[in-house]
Amino acid sequence: TKQKQQHILSIERSRFTKNKQGHLRSLGAPPSQHFPVSSKVSGDAQATARNFLSEHKAAFGIRSGSSDFVIKKARTRRKRNYVRFEQTYTGIPVFAAETVVQLNDDDGVEYVSSDIMTDNESLDVGDISLIPSLAGIEAEQIAIDMMISENPGLEFQAEPATLMIYQPSIVDNVGPTRLVWHTKIVSVPEALVAELVLVDAHSGEIAMHYSLIKNVLHRKIYYRYLKSLWGSADVSDDRLVREDGYDAYDEIPEVDRVYEYLGDTYDFYSMYHGRDSIDNAGMPMKAIVTPEVDAYWSPRGLHIVIGVDLVADDVIAHEVTHGVTQFESDLIYINESGAIDESFSDIWGEWIDQTYFHADDDDSNDAKWLIGEDVNKTLLKDFFNDQKALRNMKDPAQYNNPDRTRSPCWDWDPENIDNGGVHTNSGVNNKLCYLLTDGDTFNDFSVWGMGIDKVAELYYEVQTNLLTTAANYNDLYFALTQAAINLEWTDDERQNLEYACQAVEISDHSRKFYSSDVPKDIHSLKTISSTLDIDETGLIIDLNVRLDIAHTWNEDLDVYLISPDGTVVELFTDVGGDSISFLGTILDDQAPTLITIGLGPFNGSYSPEGNLSDLTGKSITGTWTLEVTDDYEMDEGELLSWALFIE
Repeated sequence: TKQKQQHILSIERSRFTKNKQGHLRSLGAPPSQHFPVSSKVSGDAQATARNFLSEHKAAFGIRSGSSDFVIKKARTRRKRNYVRFEQTYTGIPVFAAETVVQLNDDDGVEYVSSDIMTDNESLDVGDISLIPSLAGIEAEQIAIDMMISENPGLEFQAEPATLMIYQPSIVDNVGPTRLVWHTKIVSVPEALVAELVLVDAHSGEIAMHYSLIKNVLHRKIYYRYLKSLWGSADVSDDRLVREDGYDAYDEIPEVDRVYEYLGDTYDFYSMYHGRDSIDNAGMPMKAIVTPEVDAYWSPRGLHIVIGVDLVADDVIAHEVTHGVTQFESDLIYINESGAIDESFSDIWGEWIDQTYFHADDDDSNDAKWLIGEDVNKTLLKDFFNDQKALRNMKDPAQYNNPDRTRSPCWDWDPENIDNGGVHTNSGVNNKLCYLLTDGDTFNDFSVWGMGIDKVAELYYEVQTNLLTTAANYNDLYFALTQAAINLEWTDDERQNLEYACQAVEISDHSRKFYSSDVPKDIHSLKTISSTLDIDETGLIIDLNVRLDIAHTWNEDLDVYLISPDGTVVELFTDVGGDSISFLGTILDDQAPTLITIGLGPFNGSYSPEGNLSDLTGKSITGTWTLEVTDDYEMDEGELLSWALFIE
């Protein structure tokens, strides 16, 4: 194991992370300690939490008097209070901007997770008018027209549009802050397609959109009969074929299997978490069984749709868990938050698969940690490249899913065909769950297995109390470590969690600094420079570089990093041949693969041609420069972004 795998908990300190602007994103007190609130309101956790944020508003990046917080949810569990706030600006909600504050029973603050809008300048100075140029009904029609163009033959309706402020960085996107109309567009009569759409309230442009379809104990099982009408498209007829208190439905055996698997899912959540159905309030668990190849959670209909060929216990539990997520952390289904959402569903699906046994299931040791191993084998052959399953949580890379954040399998999804890689990048947390549950040695870290009971309790605390709606993997790490404190894990247990998080590379303790003068065009036979100013102090222990460059001929590029004291490090020159782009490329001296033998888009970690270790011990303070030279005519490109990860 790595030499740095030391017992890091011997001296407990406060924990914190910062966002790109240097403001607090996460804050955690050591076990049994808390941060005091000078304006504490005894017995009123919500008022105390609000006062804490107000007292430290500068640290959290709340610089504008127009920013405020409204209570979204509050609950008490294990003598702790959890208060979830939604950010507003002049009373207008900020899309996906949330802050969670955890307080002990004496109203001391133990934990804060804050993913909010901190750059308000364009709003404060009036560059963006808060009076929309378009009416909400116009925005609804723009969104409907987009959906019709992308889904010919379907009809759509819009939920009433509401005004919001959209700052892309909150959900790990790029672009300017906008005033938007927020609506949900759903196909009718059946919600086969549903998307959340943000329409610029001035220009009418689509600012962002993503799918809401996420590919209970009163059970209602419907079967979808498809029939063709003369001269028209197929129509469906959903008939209730089985519910609690009625005998088996022999006509379609998959109906009875869905019935049993819903029962398993309900029992697991009840037994392990004391949860009463999807909403924790006893709502009926409804499923529609269809002859089509389909499996998804309908957030509007609050039911699952499952094709007969996809009926399997882990698939059923997976889709139901999407419903639990909707009622709890409500993770945004895009980028890393969407990947965590997908992973949560895989995790509970597999735990339930391993806990309950059925005659028709493959519960062999070889099938353990496979997702969907019991679906129709012909379907796996025809639709999933003859795979044995849909995913492998023990070995995500088997199906080209990443098992760590710097894996070459990480999906940067430039075309956004999977909502930013939500299904692929779920592999990171899937691997983490496997390590914690069963134990293994991975990425030079040894982790011992802690069993389903303990790990399920850990993840449930994270899911229900600690994650903000747009959480990324680093937020998940911070929430997991806080959950272990909340559940009174021992030092050795928390150390084991730390090793597992380091193994999958979500416990990144380095500071991240991003350049703000990008994107920049790259022209043939020209050199461009981009700068990054750091006004903090400190000496470098380790430094890595993250690059995102779009280019049509990688070998044309020479890229150098120049430190504030003038030290020049060659990142690479003339590599990658005629391959395209550097997307999500990490330059790291410790990476096992040389950049000289890679090919675009160079996803993952590579060791540079020069030595970043030449910067060890130097000051981080000052202006850093990235120089990019295109040394051949014809092909051109764009420097999209770059960042320094400094420990």
